[in-house]
Amino acid sequence: MDGPPVRYGARATHAAQELTQEGDQSSLFYVARALMELQASHGAARRVMGVGPAAAAVRSIMSRMRSELGAEAPPPSPSEQGIDTLFIIDREVTTSRCIQKSSSSCGS
Repeated sequence: MDGPPVRYGARATHAAQELTQEGDQSSLFYVARALMELQASHGAARRVMGVGPAAAAVRSIMSRMRSELGAEAPPPSPSEQGIDTLFIIDREVTTSRCIQKSSSSCGS
């Protein structure tokens, strides 16, 4: 990923609201880009898995980014080091699971 490092903190503040209330999915692009930058510095994850519709969208965006990078994409990490599995959990899924469980430990 070329260019100066991107700061995601300011974008993340309103990302959930933009996605759920306004239907703006641009925050998913920023999540995918941040995860691609993580993989660029630590090696590509051998597996990318996720739960929920936003997680599926992020996986799809990451797949397109990897295709666009072509030969410049970081190779998968060796299993002994780097990232073995990158698991993306959609906030919507965790919220609904918390409601189903009625657990006080959800969200911590």
